[in-house]
Amino acid sequence: MYQVMVVDDEPMAASLIVNIIKRKYSDFEIMGTAYDGEEALELMEEKGEPDVLITDIQMPVMNGLKLVEETKKRYPEVISVIVSGYQEFEYAKQAIAFGVCDYILKPIVPSEFSKLITRIEEKLRQKYYKERNTLMHKMVNEIPIDEKTLRRYFQSECYYGAIVRLNGLPSRYGERGKKEVFSDINEMMIAYGRDTQETLYLCPGELVSDEDYEQMIRRRIGKEQPEAAYVTSVIRQKSVPAAQIGEMVRELYRKLDSSIILGKNQTLILEETPSANPGGRPGKDYEYLEELEYLAGKQKYDRLQKDTEFPISFSRM
Repeated sequence: MYQVMVVDDEPMAASLIVNIIKRKYSDFEIMGTAYDGEEALELMEEKGEPDVLITDIQMPVMNGLKLVEETKKRYPEVISVIVSGYQEFEYAKQAIAFGVCDYILKPIVPSEFSKLITRIEEKLRQKYYKERNTLMHKMVNEIPIDEKTLRRYFQSECYYGAIVRLNGLPSRYGERGKKEVFSDINEMMIAYGRDTQETLYLCPGELVSDEDYEQMIRRRIGKEQPEAAYVTSVIRQKSVPAAQIGEMVRELYRKLDSSIILGKNQTLILEETPSANPGGRPGKDYEYLEELEYLAGKQKYDRLQKDTEFPISFSRM
């Protein structure tokens, strides 16, 4: 859900905006209200940045223009909306120079407010889509992502994961010809591929059950497999919490990259859940050795040195 902060020194005006959003816009959640700009900034420090800031202009302590300016400095991605009266219209135009996305005039007309929210929602959908794609790329390339960021952009409680690979692995050479592939913005299933021969699927847990997800992936394999191609797929049988997506993706790729057999169709099922301590050593020795072998093969020398308890000397030929 998109997080909204409402700032207005008139309680009735703030309540009107809050009630409209709560009644009509299920994808938006009120994260807090404040009665001046200073209080709003304190609330952001306490609860985190909102997606949308809706603020009046004339307020005590810190007015709306100063609030927007300060918010832009601290949280550049926040979409700011100014609420102004006709006599404050010049202020509203000035606020646009501070990075205000939009403004709405008092008294608020519900139909106009609806148009405003629709515009904002589309901007947020585009933003979240681009950010999820960036995070997918980072996860696949084992770039650390903090839990707060994962929960912000992957908002379901849990996710299922699977990888489907046509033919062999991406070449280490000819990088210029490789092209990442992302799912469409309107798809509930999140997809990513290192190239056009591969798809990593992340599916929100509320959409399917364990059995349904496995069958859904198998159906996709049947539809997408061209003639004379072989397919290697890795399916995690159980869903994982959003905070563990990165570890799940790493395990899926480790299994895929170590299991492809030239010309052979394979469907591999991972039943165990990712470790609750992603940086820790796997519980079984063979899993630990398998991970070290994978990291060495991927030339992840820094990670390999970190995951071992003794110094290792590598010869990079």
